[in-house]
Amino acid sequence: VQFDKAGRPFHFLYYTAKQNYYDALHTVANKIEELKKAEVVMLASGHEPDYSQNDEFNYTQWENKEIFEQRFLEKLDDEQYKTLIICLNRLVKNPMAYTIKDYINSFRTKLADTINKQHIEPVKTKFLFKKSKLKII
Repeated sequence: VQFDKAGRPFHFLYYTAKQNYYDALHTVANKIEELKKAEVVMLASGHEPDYSQNDEFNYTQWENKEIFEQRFLEKLDDEQYKTLIICLNRLVKNPMAYTIKDYINSFRTKLADTINKQHIEPVKTKFLFKKSKLKII
């Protein structure tokens, strides 16, 4: 955290105690508003958004809570993580979301990557045979 000579913090969200988290929410809200304006301009010019370009988001998923905590350098509780994901989902559902796909994908991971990261143990078959002792009487 940086302060000026008078001791005031530079970041306007300093007093929220989780300035990086709330800054991300603020940025997402601004992006949603920008997309709405871009959609209005596009519709006014007689064009339709290409909804099929948002399909690439179907092959990715949001990062988990621990990754967001590392990114923000702040601990998040489950409710804050849920709120962030709801806001990001709202951003992705916008018909113009494909125009900011780099920003959106910075919070997402490819499904194939998560599958590749899972380590699956090979099946080990081990048979134990007990030799029965036959006693001849």
